[in-house]
Amino acid sequence: MNNTRSALISNSDPIFVPCTPEELEGTKAFALPKSVGRERVLIVTLQSAIFQCFQYPDACTMIRKAVDRLSELHRKLEDRINGIVPKARRQPGILKKTE
Repeated sequence: MNNTRSALISNSDPIFVPCTPEELEGTKAFALPKSVGRERVLIVTLQSAIFQCFQYPDACTMIRKAVDRLSELHRKLEDRINGIVPKARRQPGILKKTE
């Protein structure tokens, strides 16, 4: 499994195996071989409660911000297509000569 694939694994992917000790209840994990200086095995874990409390809301916030930026860009491009061009901003300290 390459690095790109590991980033695209769904939380419900069957590759995750439930952990058995009572202290790890609700935790799933899988092993991923990776070359870091030498061949190593990384253990990828998922704990649903932590994901729901911390990672999911952060991901939603990032997506919401990206959608807002894309909407603003879309509006600006639509304005350009329709011939609406904003006035140029004046740069302070630059005076135009009138001759």
